[in-house]
Amino acid sequence: MSYATDIRKDGEIKRLKTKCKHASEVLEQIEESMSVLDLTLDEQKEDLIKWIDSVREYLSKE
Repeated sequence: MSYATDIRKDGEIKRLKTKCKHASEVLEQIEESMSVLDLTLDEQKEDLIKWIDSVREYLSKE
């Protein structure tokens, strides 16, 4: 292999490593967002269950 080919391969490897690192960071951000969303949904689920129970109780009194 020639020196120019080696340089090109090194450049390509560095570029791919950079892209992989960026993709990994984006995936971490997505994972964190999903965790926050799951927590939010769980909290909302609890509130919704309480609200439904309250409505059922109210309707049962009618």
